[in-house]
Amino acid sequence: MVPKTLTEEEMYAAILASDETYNGRFVTGVLTTGIYCIPSCHARKPKRENVRFFSNFDDARQEGLRACRKCKPDEFERGEDRELAALELIVARLREAPDRIAGVPDLAEAIGWGTTKLHEAVRRHYHRTPADLIAEARLDRAQQLLKDGEMPVTEVCFAVGFDSVSTFNARFREATGLTPTGYRDLAATNQFTIQLPADANLEPLRGRAERDSDGVIESFDGDTYRRAVTIDNQPATLELDLMPTKVQVTVHGDSPDMFAAHRMVSRILGLGQDPRAFETHCGKLSAEKLFEGRPGVRIALTPTVFDGLIWAIVGQQVNLTFARTLRRRLAETFGSPAPLDLTALPTPAQLVGRDPDAFVPLQFSRRKAEYLIGVAELSPTGFEELTSQSATRIEQTLMAIRGLGVWSTHYLMMRALGFADCVPLGDTGLAAGLRRHFALEASPKQPEQKALMEAFSPYRSLATYHLWQSLKDSA
Repeated sequence: MVPKTLTEEEMYAAILASDETYNGRFVTGVLTTGIYCIPSCHARKPKRENVRFFSNFDDARQEGLRACRKCKPDEFERGEDRELAALELIVARLREAPDRIAGVPDLAEAIGWGTTKLHEAVRRHYHRTPADLIAEARLDRAQQLLKDGEMPVTEVCFAVGFDSVSTFNARFREATGLTPTGYRDLAATNQFTIQLPADANLEPLRGRAERDSDGVIESFDGDTYRRAVTIDNQPATLELDLMPTKVQVTVHGDSPDMFAAHRMVSRILGLGQDPRAFETHCGKLSAEKLFEGRPGVRIALTPTVFDGLIWAIVGQQVNLTFARTLRRRLAETFGSPAPLDLTALPTPAQLVGRDPDAFVPLQFSRRKAEYLIGVAELSPTGFEELTSQSATRIEQTLMAIRGLGVWSTHYLMMRALGFADCVPLGDTGLAAGLRRHFALEASPKQPEQKALMEAFSPYRSLATYHLWQSLKDSA
């Protein structure tokens, strides 16, 4: 049986592109070789007349076809991926004891791969380099030690694997905006100052805040941005005074967890991202025009993963203005009043068990209401556990959730989880941005969007973001 939601032309284009986002949506049967494959298979591409499409693996087997030895569809069907499993295991060990891995060669030796294979696998599954994973593991462990104990900063430095206090201080400040001592001091204050990277560009954040602020969930006044959030089940308001080289943060609420507040602010400011690598890559492509007027831009992430999930579901198949209206109504009806006359979006607990009919007066479709209630019931933590998982595992998890598809999954990975190489295929803004950037006669369809974006890999998230911004430049 052929999948009803895709045309045969779309499926054939997907297998020509070895598009892994279609894995699980259909199965390819190759009549001349008698095998069946997942769409991402990199074997020699069959001619169109030799291909049959199936909705599941059983249908392909009933036609007498056998599993491809290259893409191993049976392992995919069982949820197995030996390469990914091995990589996830070594990453877990790295995060547990980052001081035991001195560098990339040690990481490659620990997993039993060459450095080339390691780089390729980490790029594919984590959208990072092995060196990035090592640095992140050290800094995450350092934050835990600074938060939980009284270990002197110098001892923390060596305990997590750094061999120089000056390097540790510089890396820590670049990733968090604070010194290690300043981070530890968060426990005793409701204010802190983020020192921005030298190349930081906050103009897109200012523009988004000024344009999108609804006065309910968030507000923007002069250089002050305020956002209502929930920290440890209590409403709070993050107040950010934006300055050229720093951001003064005040957290309003009833004894909020300041470490959690700092994490949210870091997400909003895009700390830890490196736009320089993307801009260098664009230079090699002679595509500097893509970020012209916007150097140093980092993608502003949602304060929490669940905030991103709400936006991804609310924004499906409606225009931006109406999506903002629906989000505001959702907060006013089911959220919590926060300091400074703002209202926080609802948490999973505030949506679990709701009757979908209660959303209809807010102009939600019943199906959209069911999707929101469904994701709330799946994870009481709002899927924050995803922040430590691989991009491959996260994509599999999100794609299995009712109400999420290719666009919403990659949007979430880009805007809520901070992965560097995502493309929300099918996005109308992406299509319009590509048409403008490449001077195309018509907006590209999904297969052409994917092909055009390949040049920007492994930085397609920032490329997507700048393509969206380019539309505002021409407005």
